Amino acid sequence: MSIKLPKIFLDSGNPDDTKKVKSLLGFLDGQTTNPSLVLKNPEAQKYLSEGKKLTQDELLNLYKQIVTELDTQLKHGGKIFTSSFPVFLKE
Repeated sequence: MSIKLPKIFLDSGNPDDTKKVKSLLGFLDGQTTNPSLVLKNPEAQKYLSEGKKLTQDELLNLYKQIVTELDTQLKHGGKIFTSSFPVFLKE
């Protein structure tokens, strides 16, 4: 009887978290993220702490940049799961 090990996924919008987990475990099966997690990203927090609001294009670009970096870090079979793009935008 073989034991099937669980998959390890990280729930974060910060590529630095991905690096830390991979260095601790040596692997990561995938990562889930969503725009609310991306807004916790240090780059987004810096922008928001200056009292600025993100336009739709700015948030989408940041989201794409982060997901692209995660994709690079999760090569070798890792998967990224993202949710739909909500409205955290300037009115």
